Amino acid sequence: TNRAAKVVQNGADNASDVEQTGGDLVYSAGADVNQQGNDNSSLVTQTGDSLSAGVDQQGNDNQSNILQTRRGGSAFVDQYGNFGKSDIQQIGENNDVGNTNAAGVQQLSGSLRESSLIIQGGRLNSAKVTQGGTDDVSEIRQNVGYLPDNPSTSNSATVTQSGSSNV
Repeated sequence: TNRAAKVVQNGADNASDVEQTGGDLVYSAGADVNQQGNDNSSLVTQTGDSLSAGVDQQGNDNQSNILQTRRGGSAFVDQYGNFGKSDIQQIGENNDVGNTNAAGVQQLSGSLRESSLIIQGGRLNSAKVTQGGTDDVSEIRQNVGYLPDNPSTSNSATVTQSGSSNV
């Protein structure tokens, strides 16, 4: 059985909350939070199946929320800079936002007031966001559920932004 959670925080006024009910499909759950800097916060809520999480925040005033309920799971957040905000929700099927090899939602060094929202519903979803600049905003919503006439419906999305004042 593997239902580990690990939180490492260095700095002042950092907060992290990790809730896990448990995986399954051979007892896996995950979660791993690393926060370096001041006033960073993260919330990871996971319910079942083969879940994992992530969150690596280095800088000040970064926020990260990850909610996963059931099936494939996975997710990852890298925020290097200040005032980054990330919100990931995954509900059902074989979801993936990124993994340790290709991070999903990666807000790069020097970021300022960047924001990213990823909401994924059913089927075989995947998403990836990379931002690097000031005032960038990204939003990915994939809510296609099971369609009886096309049971293998799969989604994928990629957003890459560099520069300043992108949406």
